[in-house]
Amino acid sequence: MKRLSELAICAAAFLLAPLAATADTFPSHPLKIVVPQGAGGPGDTNARIFAEKLSLSAGQPVYIENKPGGSTIIGAESVARSAPNGYTLLFASVTTLAVNPSLFSKLSYDPIGDFAPLAMVTSQPFMLVVRAAFPATSVQELIALAKTKPGTLTYGSSGSGTSGHITGAFFASEAGIDIVHVPYKSAGTVQTDLMAGRIDMAFRAIDGALLAAIKANQLKVLGTSGVQRSPLLPDVPTIAEQGLPSFESSVWSGFVAPGKTPQAITESLSSMLLAIAEDPGVRQRVAANGGEATTLGPREFGALIREETKKWQKVVRSSGATVE
Repeated sequence: MKRLSELAICAAAFLLAPLAATADTFPSHPLKIVVPQGAGGPGDTNARIFAEKLSLSAGQPVYIENKPGGSTIIGAESVARSAPNGYTLLFASVTTLAVNPSLFSKLSYDPIGDFAPLAMVTSQPFMLVVRAAFPATSVQELIALAKTKPGTLTYGSSGSGTSGHITGAFFASEAGIDIVHVPYKSAGTVQTDLMAGRIDMAFRAIDGALLAAIKANQLKVLGTSGVQRSPLLPDVPTIAEQGLPSFESSVWSGFVAPGKTPQAITESLSSMLLAIAEDPGVRQRVAANGGEATTLGPREFGALIREETKKWQKVVRSSGATVE
């Protein structure tokens, strides 16, 4: 009997040895970051900034894989089903982790159970932009105009269920107006149609292409959605300043790993990512992309996800937003 017990202990040690070795030697081969949006947008750009630096920190190549579609669900599901070994990460946003649970009754992943938070690293407010010939020049004027033409003004987003869609629904609910959502397949197409005057407005994350269009008088910005004014647009008042004090929305993003990833590996990744977010050069590049580098560790990031899920659940219910 004693001999059997000794054999069982040895067998258990043998089985656990690869896991321990994996944690001790991590990373020993290239890593992959899944971005659940198309290439070229603010989220993709920020992910690539961090991937470049993470490669140096980890001493291994770090690849980006864009998996757009389904309100970020396709990319998120692929990572949730990946091996929990730290080699596949998701650059997840507020849409993926906090908005989708309220919009989709049967979500193919659990934002809490299927992922291990590593670090929240960026936050990006929206701009309320309108076509150049739009008659309103402020949020108050837009609201007044919308009330005289219920159900006729349109706003575009890069897809049903995206943060741009839900932010627009949140704005309409807070302002007491009826505006029509027009879903597109990409942020670039939204901007093209907005500049062409085919839609009236959009809530877009601040980025270089949008700022260039505003500077060229191809679009107008009426307000920003953050708690404070954007350093890139210091003369543009927030929407909260313009009569909607409870209105705040931003695209925050961070890294998560599959839920059962060993703690030693998640701690190693979190430490590297938070150090990257503190790097002055990274902060400058994120700011040039319209955002702000932030540093929330695993516990704080997890708490934020839960808090934001409750917020957007209320928004979805009060606004009646649905996935068309």
